[in-house]
Amino acid sequence: MSLKAFHIVFVAASVVLMAFLSGWSFLSYQETRSSEYLVWSLCAACSVVGLLVYGRFFLRKLRNISFLCNSVQELPVCWASRCCQRLP
Repeated sequence: MSLKAFHIVFVAASVVLMAFLSGWSFLSYQETRSSEYLVWSLCAACSVVGLLVYGRFFLRKLRNISFLCNSVQELPVCWASRCCQRLP
């Protein structure tokens, strides 16, 4: 599995986990009226939004890289040199 494909799977799994945590925390808040659960729910919801924004940014940045590219040696030279040299 390439780094790009693994990254997409990992971000998607994180979004699902944070959405579950947000829902569970909100349901617990409704039952107990404890503000801790409301804070956890809001933090998890913000994490979902942040992860979705990050995932979109990541996909746009690497849109020209194949899902089958398994190593840095297979990346285009211009992308690898920008990454290593921190050029814009």
